This record gives sequence, structure tokens and C-alpha cells, in this order.
Amino acid sequence: MSFCDLLTGLPNRAAFIDHFHVSLEKAKKEAACLALLILDLDGFGEVNERFGREAGDELLRIAAERLRLSISERDFLSRLEGDAFAVILTESASRADMLAEKIIANLNVSFHLGEGKDFRIGASVGIARYPENGLEQDRLLTVADCAMYEAKTGGGNRSVRGRVRGHGHAGRGILFDDCYLTGIQEVDMQHRKLVDLVNELIGAVGTGKRDAAIRIYEKLAAETEHHFSTEEALMKGAGYGRSDAHFREHRFLMDELRHLKGRIIEGGEIQVLQLLTDWLVTHILNADKPMGDFLRDKRASGTSPDFA
Repeated sequence: MSFCDLLTGLPNRAAFIDHFHVSLEKAKKEAACLALLILDLDGFGEVNERFGREAGDELLRIAAERLRLSISERDFLSRLEGDAFAVILTESASRADMLAEKIIANLNVSFHLGEGKDFRIGASVGIARYPENGLEQDRLLTVADCAMYEAKTGGGNRSVRGRVRGHGHAGRGILFDDCYLTGIQEVDMQHRKLVDLVNELIGAVGTGKRDAAIRIYEKLAAETEHHFSTEEALMKGAGYGRSDAHFREHRFLMDELRHLKGRIIEGGEIQVLQLLTDWLVTHILNADKPMGDFLRDKRASGTSPDFA
């Protein structure tokens, strides 16, 4: 498996996941702090549209170099995918806010992409901290992603700290707040319903009510299939370019949900909570929110079928 991003020379997502796991285990063992920054370039898509793919690639290479110069030698920088990057701070994690502002300032400087091709971008940065925002890798990633989307939907070119939420702890369930909204009313209503069912399921498992848990699980599976059908119809109607990958993820998630039934029968509230949180929340943040952005743009341009 390759651990290097060929375009920028940075560690890639696989390297990031591996390093994050090692860093987090070390922080737990040493009772130390850790900070995670997830950042997304604001306005990058316009570069490809105006100047072409080659200019976009050049901007990513320059941005990667500016990020390298922004961090210390103790920090770990990686390119996750597209125009998304991550930084792990294992020493002096309290520097996270200052580093985020430094990164934004360095990326705000104009990019020279060739003759007559000067362009300015911004950056939206989400910050998650161990142990304040969570104890596990997936939880911290979700918090950082959510904070990054909050920064972007709030106008971009700023950083947002992850909030301490209840859904990382047993018995509390998932707290559905504004950072999970796609802006598509029908989709958001269905997401809320799924979250309510997930929380009911977590409660039933936590109190040992296995029969009730299985009944709730069956309802959750049916509602999930209905929800995926709704999303797929919207994507097909709007000509969403990432629909094939999104459909594949739906099939994968349904398979995961079927396997989850065995975990519910075995019991274990914390394990079920973590699995369900990763299964639902991660999909909303990484797949459904970008879909919502596209659908809203299509609606605003008057080129998409009507939807709520």
C-alpha cells in the first residue's frame, strides 16, 4: 500500500489514518493531549472551472508547500483527498488555534498559476482535541469534520473548534444539530428520523431490552432503505456527478447495517453506539452534505427538478 500522495508529495490518507492511530494511542498511554485540524480549501473548484485541471493541480502543490512551511517539524501534515488536508499536533496541542490562523493567512496570499492566472482562495478549518472532544479516532475525525463544515457554511476562511457533544459517550446517543443539515428539507427530515431511531436503539441495547432492540433495528433498516431511495432519486434527477460512488456507499452501508444485527444480539452498548455513530454521522458529513450543496446549487440555478 502506498503512503504518499503523488501530486503533492505529502503523506496520503492511508498514512494519516496510520499515524493518527499511533499518535492517539501514545497520547492515551502518556495522558497527553492531541489536536486534529481538518481543512478544506475555499474556492478551489472555481480554479478548475476557470483555468483547467492543470492549474488546479499546481494550486494544490503550492498550497501543500505553504502548509509545510506553516507547521513545525513535530506536526504531521497529510493530504486526505481532493482539496482536503489534515494536521495532527501531538506536542503543544494548545497551538491548534494559532496554527489554524497561520494556515489561513498563508493560504490567503495570491497564487500565481501561470501568465494571467493569479487567484486567491481561503480555507475552512475544523479543530478537534483529545480528550475534550472524544477518546476514539473516528469520534475525533467526526468532530473535526463537523467543525470544518460549520466554518465553511458560516462564510469560510475561518477556523471553528469542535464542540463537546454527548454522542461520544454511552447512554447519551447522537445529538443532531445544525452542522449535519444538508439544506434539503426532505433529506434532513429523514436524517432526524434515523437519528431518533438510532438513539432509541442505543437506549434499548443499553438497558438490556434485546427484543425491543431488534424491533427498533428492523424499523431502522426499513427507514434507511427508504431514505437511500429518496436520495438516489434526487441525485438521478439532478444529474449528480458523484452519484455512482454515493450509490455504492449506500449498498455498503446497508450491508454494514445487516451485520450490526449480530452485534445487537451480542449486546454491548458502547460498541453499538460507536458503530452506529460512525455508520450514520460519518456518511452524512462526508457524502450527504456535499450532495446537498450540489442539489441546492442546481435548485438556485433553476436546472433541477423540484424538491423540498
